[in-house]
Formats: sequence, C-alpha cells, structure tokens
Amino acid sequence: KRGLIRAFYNDEGNVSKNGDYIRLFQDNNSILVGFRDLLKEFGIEAAPIKMYLKKDKKRYYFNLYKKSNFIKFNKEIGFTSKIKMNRLKKATVIKNFKNSM
Repeated sequence: KRGLIRAFYNDEGNVSKNGDYIRLFQDNNSILVGFRDLLKEFGIEAAPIKMYLKKDKKRYYFNLYKKSNFIKFNKEIGFTSKIKMNRLKKATVIKNFKNSM
C-alpha cells in the first residue's frame, strides 16, 4: 500500500512551494476516494475532494494539511522525487505552522 501511494503521489501529487499542503490530482474522482481511504489507514487525514476545470475537462484533487499529517506522510509514505521529498522535509519542520498539529 505504501508503495502504491508513494508512486501515485510521485506522478500525480505535489508539495506546495511554501509547505502549506500536499496535493493529489486525478481526472477520476473515484480513484481519489480510494486514495483518501488508503491514507486514513496510515492515520493521515485528507481534506474533502474538490473539482476544477482545466481546458474544459474536470479535474479533481484533495489536499493534506496539518504538520502532524506531513510528519506521518514523511514517515509512512514519503516520495522518491528528491524535489518533492525536500519540500516535504521542510514542511515538517516549519515553526508556527498555520494549520499546526
């Protein structure tokens, strides 16, 4: 399960540059529902799924907020992408995090 989540986040996810959130994108809403359930098994809480239009096509995403979720994601899942992993590590040590533990 960890490997599946990690691979999907490497391809379809990102960590915001300022470390406010970890986001997962997908064209298929049902797939995101499944990934939210998988993350819950690791104690990681995901925000509700949202929709937006990109070139007249529906796209879906959800975010992970809270430093506690970032720490769990770092420990349990992580990234193989060095850029994403570095951003995640920075997000786990931010002081005065606006959505703190």
